[in-house]
Amino acid sequence: MLALAVKDFANEESLFALTAYEEESAIHSLVADPMEKEPILVLGDQNISEAIGQYENLLIEFYSPRCGHCQHFAPEYEKLATLLENEGVPVRLAKVDDTIEKNTSKKFEIYAYPTLNLIQNGNISEYPGRTKSQDIITWLKFKTDPLLRGIVSLSDVYKALEQYKSVVVLLGTKSSEGLETFRILSKIYQDVAFLYTENKTLEKEFGVDSGTQLVMFTNSNPDKIKFSGVLNAMSLKTFIDQNNHPLVPLLSTEIMKAIFEGGSAGLILILHRDQEGEEALVSLETSVEDLPDNLTVCACFVEDDNENLCLELSKYLGLNEPKLPKVKLLNFEQR
Repeated sequence: MLALAVKDFANEESLFALTAYEEESAIHSLVADPMEKEPILVLGDQNISEAIGQYENLLIEFYSPRCGHCQHFAPEYEKLATLLENEGVPVRLAKVDDTIEKNTSKKFEIYAYPTLNLIQNGNISEYPGRTKSQDIITWLKFKTDPLLRGIVSLSDVYKALEQYKSVVVLLGTKSSEGLETFRILSKIYQDVAFLYTENKTLEKEFGVDSGTQLVMFTNSNPDKIKFSGVLNAMSLKTFIDQNNHPLVPLLSTEIMKAIFEGGSAGLILILHRDQEGEEALVSLETSVEDLPDNLTVCACFVEDDNENLCLELSKYLGLNEPKLPKVKLLNFEQR
């Protein structure tokens, strides 16, 4: 093309004009086709909708060429593209020049530079952390991990409890270490759902104090369990293990079947959710390790009897509420 330009244009001014035209055409060509195999797509008013429709996970940097922070971040963003490819993270990178594509920036309500927005199936999440490539890729792994799910309300937790034994919810942390720890442990447990939310208003719905990092819900305990301390792999695993497999689980349909249909011996503590009942439960927990391994041990609070299991069992055993707490040993194998 350069040789053609020299042949067709006699003076230097014409050559410059053609070169400028070619550069502009190349830019528009790239902008017009977001499917180009470039590490970072250049998007704007004409093609951003097409790119959002094509890529399941699209990270867009909104920037201004005159912004010092953007200039400093540019090599980190290029490094991020390499990291994503090397580590197989399914995220496509793109950028939008806010000084040119004003309609797009207005649509996304961009007020600061650089701003990173991750778009997933029409949902937008703004990156909240430091503009370092390693921190960003940690966040992207977390956001795109199929074992993790975002939630918007407490009802999402209850839905998960229909499929899992326990649910752990991470509440909007900006710590890349916390995100990575949560993501790694999600691959270890088969009976625990790992959920997250960036909606701080859920703290009130969960009934926890502001700043709470993590909350656990289990089918064996009607009360939510708040995590406290430094969030790392060891502390989180210990927290989950202690609460996912309590010494004395609460009565469930599965335990009832094991005792009544499976021929298993069962020791059941039936109690009220009051001080006397709590003390009885603690007493049983302290002695449960001394009991035979083949003995199924559980507890039943009459106030939390959503499935009427405790009520039916009390009737079967001929127990009246004033006599609680009561421990009953059932051994259908010997009957």
